[in-house]
Amino acid sequence: MAFYTSPERVERDGFLVAFKGEKMTETEARRRGLLGKGASSPAPDAGNDDAKGNEAKPLTGAQLRAELENRGIPFKSNTKVTDLQKLLDDALAQEAAANDAGSDANAANEAGNDGNDGEAA
Repeated sequence: MAFYTSPERVERDGFLVAFKGEKMTETEARRRGLLGKGASSPAPDAGNDDAKGNEAKPLTGAQLRAELENRGIPFKSNTKVTDLQKLLDDALAQEAAANDAGSDANAANEAGNDGNDGEAA
């Protein structure tokens, strides 16, 4: 299994896509739009500033359709690629917001648990 290391912090529409030095599978990198179709070689080390060709490439129409179908997001067969990308971006933003909301709720629950299990101090 090949891995990808993000050479820089990547943000889109105000959302973090990858942080500098983040390691992930190439499949995940493609899902996030960090690698284009056909990228098969592992990315160079994040510290290698001379690395070239690792810029984020947009997903193809087929890749966008596959991602939308995997998420159960409806679209028409004649939808333009730019509109498909917007649908996917919106879905990723909603997923990120839901994950952040879940993390905030867990943090609040943990903050409220002082370890006393209801016993008076």
